[in-house]
Amino acid sequence: MNILLTTFGLTWQIVPEIVGLTNPLDVPLYTHYPAKHQLLHFREIAGNEPVDEVWLILTNDPKSIEAYEKVVEWFRLLQNPHFKLQKLTCQATQQLADATECRIMSDYILRVVLMAKEATKGGNLLLSLAGGRKTMSADLQRAAYVFGCKLLFHVADNLSPSALLRNTKLPALALTESLVEDEIKMVFPVIVSQNLQASVTSVLPQQLKSTDYPQNYYNDELLKEFEQRESESQNLLHNAYFQRRQHNSTSYFHGLQLLPPNLIHKLENESIGVNQSKKENDLAWLKNLPKADLHCHLGGVLDIKGLLGAANANVAVISQALNTSKELDEWFNLVKEAVKQHDAGFFAKWNDNWKKLRGIFPEFPNSTVISTFISAFNNDPDFLDEIVFGNYCHEKNYQGVGIEKYEALGDLQGSALLGSEACLRFALRYLVEKCINEHVTYCEVRCSPAKYAVGSMSITRVVDVIREELAMSQSTLFKLIIIASRHGSEAELHQHIQLVSALSTQTDFDQWFAGFDLAGNEAIISPGQLREAFDPLMQDCVNITIHAGETADVHNIWEAVYRLNADRIGHGLTLRDNQKLLKRFANNRIVLEMCPSSNFQIVGYQDFCKEYTHYKQVYPLKEYITQNRVVTINTDNRGISRTSLSNEYLKAAQMTPNGLTKWEILQLIRNGYKSAFVSHTQKKQLLVKAEEQILNRLTHEQK
Repeated sequence: MNILLTTFGLTWQIVPEIVGLTNPLDVPLYTHYPAKHQLLHFREIAGNEPVDEVWLILTNDPKSIEAYEKVVEWFRLLQNPHFKLQKLTCQATQQLADATECRIMSDYILRVVLMAKEATKGGNLLLSLAGGRKTMSADLQRAAYVFGCKLLFHVADNLSPSALLRNTKLPALALTESLVEDEIKMVFPVIVSQNLQASVTSVLPQQLKSTDYPQNYYNDELLKEFEQRESESQNLLHNAYFQRRQHNSTSYFHGLQLLPPNLIHKLENESIGVNQSKKENDLAWLKNLPKADLHCHLGGVLDIKGLLGAANANVAVISQALNTSKELDEWFNLVKEAVKQHDAGFFAKWNDNWKKLRGIFPEFPNSTVISTFISAFNNDPDFLDEIVFGNYCHEKNYQGVGIEKYEALGDLQGSALLGSEACLRFALRYLVEKCINEHVTYCEVRCSPAKYAVGSMSITRVVDVIREELAMSQSTLFKLIIIASRHGSEAELHQHIQLVSALSTQTDFDQWFAGFDLAGNEAIISPGQLREAFDPLMQDCVNITIHAGETADVHNIWEAVYRLNADRIGHGLTLRDNQKLLKRFANNRIVLEMCPSSNFQIVGYQDFCKEYTHYKQVYPLKEYITQNRVVTINTDNRGISRTSLSNEYLKAAQMTPNGLTKWEILQLIRNGYKSAFVSHTQKKQLLVKAEEQILNRLTHEQK
């Protein structure tokens, strides 16, 4: 509801003047107003909506009551007005001739404005200073700064005492219709303040409520309360801050603690992920927040559009290969014809395992064959999506599929495609573009360079290409995590460890290198079995993150922490099965890198926003948050999981009973920056910049 409230004295004409500004269809006084832009600007600031009620605050002075009767006469002459008129009389005052009466009126105005602010229920409250005695206008202005309002304004004029709008003998009918330009041009609205937020004094140490201060009680209790709070205002925010810190050990952006308490209350009580109809609004809010992605596999970043882009980046190599090999050219034409005919059967021999495409033309690198195959779908990307994902194109089928089926969905990218420098560069640029669009300001990209060094690129060349492309980003800071794969050979594992050792001699090593990861199917080898292999990394004090507790039991997490000294754990879904270890995570601030979509797709959890979810186990995220464990939200394989970082936060909320509050989302975002494998100085810079962007965003939302 929208309410227009004004103090009122002896000049009844002021009411048509101000209502004509807000409700032109009800009171068309300003139809011929010469400065149209001025009116449009005023109404835009006022919310571009008519008011539903007009409240008048007046004393019990007989002359003021007589003037109000003139307002009532005017109101009755209007043609079906869309607003109601309400009189609020301070019965204990008349002339405001002494300090006692003025004090009672000051208290009364505070009570009425508080009641009006609550009555709007989130609508617009407009306060006019145009009527009543000067002390009443001053009191109303003070109330505006205490309780907040959409607009605080005055109405000024250049009229003589005998002019039309101030003529006390003017009939009420004259102010129900349009006035001519000469009659109305000398009146103009003056904006005093706009979008005023409630003062801290209205909510601390507890929120003022109109039910505690009824408007028909004529004393100065509310005024006394306000005066006391005002005298203590310098300490209120600091006291509230320390109380919040004392009762909540979770890490937040410190600056957010000093936001207006009413805004903090809103963030703490407004949840996302609880209503599917609000999905787009939730995503828009998340997208505009700065974020960090600590668990992003380069080999899984490409969606269908990205796959086609990467393949076409290799067009020169494809063309040369087709001209060189008749067999490859014939095969390519068969694929193109099958695509044209939507012949899904043609692809059946591969789509259960796309790795079968590798090596079918051994004279060419895998990246050449794979990019040739993908380019056959240039004119029909939707069919490629259908061929690759099948039933998993629909989210209701893409849950609990297991690690092997999930990883197989990425067989057309990763090392199969990115062994070509052109394809690799495209994939990196594609990731940079995605991060920019989603306001991802920090990202740790992880990959196994040796897997891409299968064609013309050496392992160090792969690293150089990654560094070159990611270093060009101006808005996102990228760092590289090198992966050893559980399902790779032992030689390859040692090759990556030796690579880190060799590269660590470079002077700029710490600027681009973040850490080392162990990934892949946990059933193949346990962290404990790799203790000796990881020893050189630990001796060099390299940051370590380990995939553990995704598909294996909690003992794998224990081994990652106690055998490999992991600083962070990828996924950690089974951590809650060992409460002692869970406590260890809190004490040592070991970080969990959770990836909601891939966790949902591989393991299967309940999604409280989706009726089709057939898994009943609850995602452990909220349990970890409640127990103050450091949890971060990440993409894992954004292309394979068909997701974005913004969507991951939404998915996390949807997989949480009753969703996640916006305050919890901000906590998770801070965890991402706080847990980054960067220097203390860089971390501070990232946190300060993210906090500034978040504060600007939240402040803008309040306007």
